[in-house]
Amino acid sequence: GPRGKQGRGGKGGPEGKPDAESRVREQAGKIVRGVLAGRGAARTHIERALERPELRPGDEGLLTELVYGTIRMVGTLDRLLDACARKGLRKVEEPTLNHLRVAAYQLVFLEHAHAAIAVDAAVRCAGRRDHVRGFVNGLLRGLQRAIAARHPEDDPPAGVPLSRRLPGRDGGWVSFTRDLLPEHEGPAYLAAATSLPYSLAEAWVEEHGFARALELARASNAPPPLALRVNLLRVTRDEVLVELNAAEREARPLGTPAGIALEGGLGEAGYALLWAGKVTVQDETHQRVAPLLEPQPGQRLVDLCAAPGGKATHLAELLGDQGRVDALDVEEERVARITSATSRLRLESLHPALTDPEDPRPPAEVEAPVDGVLVDVPCSNSGVLRRRVEVRWRLERLDWPPLLRLQARLLDRALELVRPGGAVVYATCSVDPRENQAQVQAALERHAGLTLEHEQVHLPTRGGGDGGYAARLRKPG
Repeated sequence: GPRGKQGRGGKGGPEGKPDAESRVREQAGKIVRGVLAGRGAARTHIERALERPELRPGDEGLLTELVYGTIRMVGTLDRLLDACARKGLRKVEEPTLNHLRVAAYQLVFLEHAHAAIAVDAAVRCAGRRDHVRGFVNGLLRGLQRAIAARHPEDDPPAGVPLSRRLPGRDGGWVSFTRDLLPEHEGPAYLAAATSLPYSLAEAWVEEHGFARALELARASNAPPPLALRVNLLRVTRDEVLVELNAAEREARPLGTPAGIALEGGLGEAGYALLWAGKVTVQDETHQRVAPLLEPQPGQRLVDLCAAPGGKATHLAELLGDQGRVDALDVEEERVARITSATSRLRLESLHPALTDPEDPRPPAEVEAPVDGVLVDVPCSNSGVLRRRVEVRWRLERLDWPPLLRLQARLLDRALELVRPGGAVVYATCSVDPRENQAQVQAALERHAGLTLEHEQVHLPTRGGGDGGYAARLRKPG
C-alpha cells in the first residue's frame, strides 16, 4: 500500500510565479496527500480546489487525471520511486513524497505528459531547501532514464521479462531498463505492478488465475467509461443519440435498453440533457439491476438503500411513473440527493424518505407488505475501484464481520417488507463472493421456501461495465 504516515507540510514554490501547469500539479500533490490521509473523497477535494482563484475551469481534466491516477497507482509508484532512490523513500517527508508521486505518475503512465514540466513542477513544489530540490530532481530523472519503451499491444513485449514491465494506463505495457518488479507471475507481481493491496491481489489470483486476475486489475485501473441511461418517459434513445451527434459528440448505444456510451466527458450537450431530465449518469452494469425486479405499472416498490438514487429513479421510470417507489436512506444529505434526482427527472411516483438504520420497522410512509424490494447493500466496492479511487487502500483495513452482518440484516429486512409471492433483488458493487453468492446462499438457508430465480455476476471490463452482483429472490406465495 501507500507508504508511511502523513507528516506536516512545508511551503512550496521557489522564486517567480509558477505557471498554470505547475499550479495544477501543486494542487494535485496537496489533494493526494489529503485523500491518502483519509481526509475525504478525491472528488470533493477536486471540486473545492477548482474554486480557488489560481485554477481555471479548464484545469479540471488535468487535475482529475493526476489526482485519480496517482491515488489509484500509488502502490506501484512508491515501489518504482523506492527502487530508483539510493536510500529508498523512508526519510522523504510526506508533502515532498506526494509531489514525487504525481510527477512519477506522469512520467510512467501518461504518454503525452511533458516530462520536463512534470519534473520542474515537482522540484518547484519541493520548497526552498536545495538538498531536497536536488534529491527530487535526481530521483525523477533517474526514473525517467529507467523507462525503456511503451508497447501499445497487450501481448507481452518480446524478450522483456516480467520484472521489467508493468501494464500501461490504456492497455499495453511500459518496459524498464532494469529489474524493478517481482519476477514471477503471482500475487506479489500483481500487487506491485497494478497497485493492489496484497490481500486483494492474492484473492483474485486464487479465484481467477493469474491471467484473468491481471485483466481484472487492468480494468480496475483503466479510466472509467461514461454511460448514460435515457429517461424513456421523456425521450427515445435515438433522439438523444441524434442530439449528441449533432453536437459532434461520439456516442453509441449500449447493450441495455436505455444505455448510451459517451466518449470524453459530459460536455455542454451532456449537461443540457442531464438538466432537462432526459438522461441519468449510470454505469452499464448498474443499469441491469432495477429491471431484475420486473416492475409493472401500479406496483408498490421499495428501494432500501437508495442514495444517490440511480436505481430508485430507474424503478420509477420502469413503472411508467405509475405506482409508488419509496426510496429510503439513513442520512438526510443522502436523501436530499435522491430528492434532487427525482425533481430533475420529474418523477411523481418516487418518494424519498429518511429511515432509521437501527429500527427494523419501515418508516410510516411505507405501506408494507409491498410488491417488490431492491436492496443495494453497503459493500467493499471492490467492483468499482476505478471510480472510487480511495477505496482500494481502505480494503486492507476493512472490518469484514460487521459489514457481512449488516448485509444479511438488510436482506432479511427486505424479505420482511415484501408480500408473499413478491420479489427481492439483492445487489452489490463488489466482486467478492463473500458479499454476493455466499450472502444469497445463507439467506436461502435461513428462509424456508425462498427461491433464487436469477443471478448475475459482472467483473469490471476495460471500456465496459463496472463489477457488481445482483440476484432476484422470490418469497413463497
